[in-house]
Amino acid sequence: MCPSRVGESKEVAKRAYVTFLAGNGDYVKGVVGLVKGLRKAKSAYPLVVAILPDVPQEHRDILQSQGCIVREIEPVNPPPNQTQFAMAYYVINYSKLRIWE
Repeated sequence: MCPSRVGESKEVAKRAYVTFLAGNGDYVKGVVGLVKGLRKAKSAYPLVVAILPDVPQEHRDILQSQGCIVREIEPVNPPPNQTQFAMAYYVINYSKLRIWE
């Protein structure tokens, strides 16, 4: 997957599809399916995968070998005054906001 096609403006290079991955579960298979689907559809944009530090190196290597751009992001923890109500998995939800940084 290339960032832009020949003859297209530089504006295209500023665009991408972005998805998120955390942990060592089977969700990496879904990301591989996504990038293969984008490739089959001849997408003009690359797939950026925002990952948390807990994604194993093996999964990172798989994604890179499939043409994904892998970017590690720092987790976002719930505010200190919310920790008694926030569950641990909220870190994943809060961390998705990093995609917009």
